[in-house]
Amino acid sequence: MSRISRIELFHVGVELPEVFWPSWIPGYPQTHNRFTLLRLRTDDGLTGWAAGAAIGRERQGLGDLIGPYLMGLDPTNLDSVRARLREMSHLGWRNHWVETAFLDLAAQAAGLPLYRFLEPESTAVTSLAAYASAGEVREDRSDWFADVAARGFQTAKLRVHAPDLATDLATCAPRPPPADRCNSPSMQTRAGRCR
Repeated sequence: MSRISRIELFHVGVELPEVFWPSWIPGYPQTHNRFTLLRLRTDDGLTGWAAGAAIGRERQGLGDLIGPYLMGLDPTNLDSVRARLREMSHLGWRNHWVETAFLDLAAQAAGLPLYRFLEPESTAVTSLAAYASAGEVREDRSDWFADVAARGFQTAKLRVHAPDLATDLATCAPRPPPADRCNSPSMQTRAGRCR
């Protein structure tokens, strides 16, 4: 039976080429894409990975907290893993993203790819079309839509924040996304069309 034998945490910050203003944190000038990267190793040679979004180094002391809870744990006993993560949350740390590393290890121990481990009965193969997502609210998106279309994207995610859909769609002018390409329920009007 596998046991967690090593826990490694890395604070990663990738500098962005320009300041990014994420629509989900209005007013925050993001200069780096930051995350905490977790690598779990087992005594029988398996490696599980997970990453959690970060603003800075707010998880600096996380290793001291999770080490005693997770060292020696059977990574395939997911009920126990979830219980430990829930117990850690009582101390103020909400680190649900850590579970992904354990799912990775449990799938490897079962000899399955992660998607098959999570959905063993599924026979359907689903493809997911890539779409472009800007992440920022801007007054004019027309050049951005033209650029992503030129790069081959057939679908784009428009951040809607105006009181009415027409105002948000106007940021796409002169070429708003076609009605059949609106993939977000927030972009659907009562008539079921984007424009």
